[in-house]
Formats: sequence, structure tokens, C-alpha cells
Amino acid sequence: MRVLIDTNVLISAALSANGIPYQAYVKAASYPNHGLICEQNVDEMKRIFNKKFPKRLYPSQQTKTGRNHKSGMQMTVPF
Repeated sequence: MRVLIDTNVLISAALSANGIPYQAYVKAASYPNHGLICEQNVDEMKRIFNKKFPKRLYPSQQTKTGRNHKSGMQMTVPF
């Protein structure tokens, strides 16, 4: 099933792996589902992260990909 992931869920999941938004993201992005985001999601995420969470984007300037330490699941935000 294709699942469009809401921007609020993406942002909340990126900020914390301990909540329901992260669980929703994992479920949407896991088989048999196919998690989707659209260009508007990416634009909105850029705008919100740059405005509200600028230091959370690239704290070490090493990578644009976040890896969750618990599940090992990777969340890539194409900025």
C-alpha cells in the first residue's frame, strides 16, 4: 500500500524516535507499505527545520542522513 507521510509526522519522527510519530513513520515505510513524501513535504520540512531547528539539521556537518540508534532504520531528508 502506498502511504503519503504527513510533514508533521516526518518532523516529529526526525526529532524523536520515542514517540507515536516515529512508530507511524516506521510502519508507513516498512513492507508491505511504501512510504511516500512529495515535493511540498520536502519544501515544508526545509522551511520548518531552518526556522525552528537550525542546529538539528547537521549538528556535526558529517552527513545529511540520520540513523536511529534503536532500530538502525535510516531517515534521509534530501535537502
